[in-house]
Amino acid sequence: MCNKCKCGITHKNTGVPGCVSIHTVTARQFLVPKYANDGTLNKVDYGTEITDAFITGKVNESNALDRWYPLAGKFKNVASERAEDRKEEYDDGSSSNVGQGVKNFQGWLLNYPARAKQALDQFGCGEWGVITIDAACNVIGYSEDGVDTYPIYIEEDSWSARFVPGTATTRPKMQINFNWDMSISDANIHVYPSNLVTATNLLSIKGLIDVYSVLATGVAGVEVVSATQVRMRMKSIYGTNITGLLVADLNFNNITTPATFAPTLVTEESEGVYLVTIPAQTTSDVIQPVGSKTQLSFDMLSETTFVAL
Repeated sequence: MCNKCKCGITHKNTGVPGCVSIHTVTARQFLVPKYANDGTLNKVDYGTEITDAFITGKVNESNALDRWYPLAGKFKNVASERAEDRKEEYDDGSSSNVGQGVKNFQGWLLNYPARAKQALDQFGCGEWGVITIDAACNVIGYSEDGVDTYPIYIEEDSWSARFVPGTATTRPKMQINFNWDMSISDANIHVYPSNLVTATNLLSIKGLIDVYSVLATGVAGVEVVSATQVRMRMKSIYGTNITGLLVADLNFNNITTPATFAPTLVTEESEGVYLVTIPAQTTSDVIQPVGSKTQLSFDMLSETTFVAL
């Protein structure tokens, strides 16, 4: 936390106007990378209207560093309290404040599969923040000057996603736990102006589903059928089949001879299994499949390559 006692600054007064938005219990969170793809801090610019289209665009950003990652479901049993200020005590019984206490967040997300930890654990790596949606659909971030709104940063190495199995009397759940970054002060928690929030999907929009291709053996890969056809068995990380892909959803990069080309035909032979017709490439060229479709992420698919016949 920055020094709250600044010299030469006009003292702020204590009056509070009516109809000030006060955030309530956390209902949902969007995980946001601290830094965007261009190296600047991710933020919501002053005056931006947060519409359904804005939220959908953030969730579906093509670059992972510009994307917002909504945690599925609404939080239960939320606790978010700051520990008492840290103090130094002296022999005469007096004491001095030396810094604010740690602020922790903990909450349950119900009916989460254990395999979701593969995605959730990534938020313990690198620098992340959260944009919070409360039970009244307020959008809450961090702003020292009330202008641009930034995510509330997470203390590095404090993120934890713990799977709690269900029992005969309880549901399976994921317990989310992290500390706020020590630079974050409660004094600068910012409730985004409600007149600029018209989005109705804040509590309902889903995060992207990771898509990749597997061989008949279940190992990640693309089956090369001929010089002009490949077979792609499209799966999510949960093992479910990805259906309904069309020609417009897929593309290919020739890594050896840099070029991008589109398939000419995509036929779904069975649920999630696609026979894809492509232009012939030079034998032994390395080809990378890519894709783009709302609510799907093809980042994992792009990690797979195949060799042209």
